[in-house]
Amino acid sequence: GGWYETKTNSFKTIQDVQFVGAMQTEGRNPITSRYLRHFNVLSVMSYDDENLRSIYTDLVLAFSRNVIPVIYSNAEALVQATVGLYRLVSNDLLPTPTKSHYTFNIRDVSKVFQGMLSTTSDQVPRKEQLIKLWIHECSRVFGDRLVDDKDRNHFSQLLQNQLTQAFGEK
Repeated sequence: GGWYETKTNSFKTIQDVQFVGAMQTEGRNPITSRYLRHFNVLSVMSYDDENLRSIYTDLVLAFSRNVIPVIYSNAEALVQATVGLYRLVSNDLLPTPTKSHYTFNIRDVSKVFQGMLSTTSDQVPRKEQLIKLWIHECSRVFGDRLVDDKDRNHFSQLLQNQLTQAFGEK
């Protein structure tokens, strides 16, 4: 196969080329079978909450050990709250034509922990500061995308519910 070069009107032959692509299908328009038949499709299932909690708990424990004691001692609650918030936000705040950027994925959970783990034990000496930091990071990662007051209020309620469930705080 190939194509014609318009300037010289000669045919350019392409040989031994392979294309590799990736896409997310959640929240997207369906792909027709007629188009898909040209590709080998490899599908990877999303992680369930138990696996996400296990992965992120191990990561948070490993990165906070001997560095940020308050995060280390509250790692399971942090992970539970963050994964729960991620699931709620990604299920409740779906993309629409006017809110096409409302696509949340597992990288957002990583961004929350990346922000939290970039602190020092001097900056977060107690649980109260840890909770404020968690609220800040979740608001930065998830809340900053929200465009109207209805969505921001809904997010605030989801954040408050996760805070109460994980930490027993109001």
